[in-house]
Amino acid sequence: SLAWCYSAAQYVMPLSYMGYPLVQQYSSRPMYGYSTFGYHGINQNRHEFRRPDGSVVGHYSYIQPDGKPAVTFYEAGAGQGYRVRSNVLPVAETAELSAPVNNLVAPEPVQETPEVLQARAE
Repeated sequence: SLAWCYSAAQYVMPLSYMGYPLVQQYSSRPMYGYSTFGYHGINQNRHEFRRPDGSVVGHYSYIQPDGKPAVTFYEAGAGQGYRVRSNVLPVAETAELSAPVNNLVAPEPVQETPEVLQARAE
């Protein structure tokens, strides 16, 4: 059913429309040490799977204000850290790098100015 708030003049989205749910959640934790959970709605969703060793694999997505989807996949665990792939991450600039040059020449000693030499003499 649709609901209108006349005092605030705004539309309130129902949790179901004509018998179809707009938001769903799920969770499962079997006895084998893994678990899964997630949800999905009109403009966002998430799914995560936890393995028996504690590592996690999942993804989430949402619709950005400009109407484009933002999708992110991630994986985390002991010894592998946190790894992520997404279409909304910034891209680093690249630079031309050359190998360091080592010609094994020591720097020249600092030359004293005439003022320093005069001060030492006094």
